Amino acid sequence: MNKLKRLWGLIPITAFLIIKLILMMIEQMFGLVLRDLPSLFLFVFLIISILILIFYFYQQMSMHIRGKFANSVVLLLCFFLALVNLISGMIQGAFAYHSDKIVIENGIVMVARDTSYLNFGMEYYEYKNAVFRGKQMLKQISNKTYWLYDKDGKLVETSTYNQ
Repeated sequence: MNKLKRLWGLIPITAFLIIKLILMMIEQMFGLVLRDLPSLFLFVFLIISILILIFYFYQQMSMHIRGKFANSVVLLLCFFLALVNLISGMIQGAFAYHSDKIVIENGIVMVARDTSYLNFGMEYYEYKNAVFRGKQMLKQISNKTYWLYDKDGKLVETSTYNQ
């Protein structure tokens, strides 16, 4: 119990690594992929675990550092690492997340994953359950829409073309 109290900051990151390892084994064995929302929750858990780890290392290092200047440098370094962790996490979360929803098309239950950013894009995968989807893409829709205006700003033509 005493060791557990001393190593409390390593528990969340260890739990994350164990969960990730189990999920990777499940994905490889059954040909599945973690859906986007559970993947996002796992990513947020990783960010929080890293923040706890940074705080834990600061706490452990500050007990062994005697000088105020050295302690301030370590505090500044830990603050910088936490800030980089949060900013990179927000950027990753903003640009890597793709919403998905369950659709039924021609009697087949599929997960429709919206991959749109600047242009429309949808990918369809086999629905497995609330946590996993199939790895093999069943259907992909990707096109670009364009609008043509005249010199007065009036719409002349609009259409889409496939990539």
